[in-house]
Amino acid sequence: MIFSTQARRPAKYEDAANVELEGVIELKRTVNTDCGFCHSHFFVRRRARVLTLLLLFSMLFPPLDANGATAESAAINIQPAMEQAQNYLMEHVPEPYPGSLGGEWTTIALARSDLAVEESIYKAYFANALSLLAETQGVLARSKYSEYSRMILALTAIRANPSNVVGYDLLSYLADFDHVKKQGINGPAYALIALDSKNYDIPATTIAGDKTTRDGILDYLISREIPGGGFALSGTTPDVDITAIVLQALAPYQKRPDVEPVIKRALTKLSDLKGVSSGFSSYGTVNAESVSQVILALTVLGIDPDEWDNGTIAELLSYQNEDGGFSHIKGSDSELMATEQATLALVSYRRFQEGASSLFDMKDVYDYRVRLNSAYLLFDQAPVNQEGRILVPMRGIFEALGAEVSWNDKTKTATGMLGDRQVSLTVGETTAYVDGSAIELDVPAVIVNGRTLVPVRFIAESLNARVDWYGETKTVEIEKR
Repeated sequence: MIFSTQARRPAKYEDAANVELEGVIELKRTVNTDCGFCHSHFFVRRRARVLTLLLLFSMLFPPLDANGATAESAAINIQPAMEQAQNYLMEHVPEPYPGSLGGEWTTIALARSDLAVEESIYKAYFANALSLLAETQGVLARSKYSEYSRMILALTAIRANPSNVVGYDLLSYLADFDHVKKQGINGPAYALIALDSKNYDIPATTIAGDKTTRDGILDYLISREIPGGGFALSGTTPDVDITAIVLQALAPYQKRPDVEPVIKRALTKLSDLKGVSSGFSSYGTVNAESVSQVILALTVLGIDPDEWDNGTIAELLSYQNEDGGFSHIKGSDSELMATEQATLALVSYRRFQEGASSLFDMKDVYDYRVRLNSAYLLFDQAPVNQEGRILVPMRGIFEALGAEVSWNDKTKTATGMLGDRQVSLTVGETTAYVDGSAIELDVPAVIVNGRTLVPVRFIAESLNARVDWYGETKTVEIEKR
């Protein structure tokens, strides 16, 4: 399914697409300008609306089994909610523009899912990012360096190179630790998340001040822990959002002796801060954004958010409206900010369920991509380019096309069967066979990292699928008839 991306951007986002959080953006909110991502620092007064009765009923009265027990929380199916939320984002943000609203978070939420998304959305964000960097001569901010981290994450998610964007190396800005930590704890937290998203090296720098290192960021984050656990932008009262964001940064290092106890105390504090209704509040308001951040933290830590502390997924879903968007507070209209964070949380949870890499761990973002009937295929080995031909894991492509696969380890021969159609090829040989007839290949099948890779065009066309190549996005498009 391909979602329409032709809907016009609402006027309030057209004119203010690149306004930072400190801008008004016609949302009638009071803003904490120090937080580059914390949506729960907005106080909202908006007219109430009635949530879907079915949704409320399902949350208040879970289904019972034959013995009268409630169904297990793992049975919650988030796919419809995630699709509706992403459809909402694509309708309201057809052309993402760099910024904390309608920009990177929308782009990441769409790019990191396995749903069909029009490529034009990513092209629009990339073009807008290039335009902004050219206009500002590469300066996105002077004290709020999470702007650079956020753009690095979005560019990485859409397979762009953040080290060379119209001549600017965005990673180099994160090498200046004095500037990274100017905005407070969320600056270093997001810098570490961005650097670790694809294990980026920290560029060498000649600055006279404090240079960024991963150990230096970790030491800084640990030093900002509030006694008893948790984190905040300022003061000694732990904040749900900031605590969850720091946990996301610490997650890859959770086995380190100096990090593990900090994480445990933070999780305990989050549990203490959880309301009796399973909700989370920040600055006195129970909201969707805070529970979204908690879900993000849990999933990147490898913890099932639907089993942790009586579950959090049902609580998040209770904020979704009939239009697919999420409200900041229950019963109010859908808002882009709440929907972005909720979608990120749902995508992160789905990746957790499927055993895929976590939301911000983008080492699975390949240089070359394959789409089958508009949905991207995920492989356990990245596709490679051999002499201008794209090779993909043999079992993955055969099974995606509906074929049964067999492997002869002695002869290193792979065979796919789809109905009465048989395709076979042998590693290292340029002669393949379709229903017994010999076909000469431009490149043979190869073994990479223990996986047999085969020419994707040959396999797909041999199984009666149409194949197109889009060089600009390095994407193979397959249409299965």
